[in-house]
Amino acid sequence: MKRIRGFTLIEMLVVVGIVALLSTISVIALNQSADRRYPAEAEKLSIWLDQISQLSLLEGAAYGLLSEADEQTGTISVLKPVIYYRKRWLQVSSPEPFVVAHNGNLQWNLESIDQDEFMPQSRSPIVSEESYLQEEEEFDVPELVFLPDGYSQPEGSLRLVFENYTTAFVFRWDDQEGRIIMQTEGQ
Repeated sequence: MKRIRGFTLIEMLVVVGIVALLSTISVIALNQSADRRYPAEAEKLSIWLDQISQLSLLEGAAYGLLSEADEQTGTISVLKPVIYYRKRWLQVSSPEPFVVAHNGNLQWNLESIDQDEFMPQSRSPIVSEESYLQEEEEFDVPELVFLPDGYSQPEGSLRLVFENYTTAFVFRWDDQEGRIIMQTEGQ
């Protein structure tokens, strides 16, 4: 008689247990990596803001930040750097604008200050480098300006929040350290 050989019940249970264990470990690893993308995005923004402030110090020019809201949601999703040059704000091509990823939203929390008192020249138009010599159009004023003496105006903070993440990231300018400080706060 020919003997038919197959897997025993114990062997099948061991294989199923190993597969279940490996799938559980991979799901946990995927969840952890998904949660790390939000702090990584906040760190990218912190580095970008530091880069703008350092450019202001190195070049001896005022750099400003313009925010651009998403047309569909109305949330701020892009920060554009501008420089004050020859009594006007010019959009710069380097560094590139910061685009918030992962359904992030930026919120300004700045002290209200009289623009005439702050920088009277800030009423000048913001133009791109290509249209510098063209006719002036309507303009925006930067929400935040990094001054070449190492300060930022007006005082306040920038808050980065994500739809699917409970922690918010707050960026403040520290005059004593001369850099951007990133803090976290629970929502």
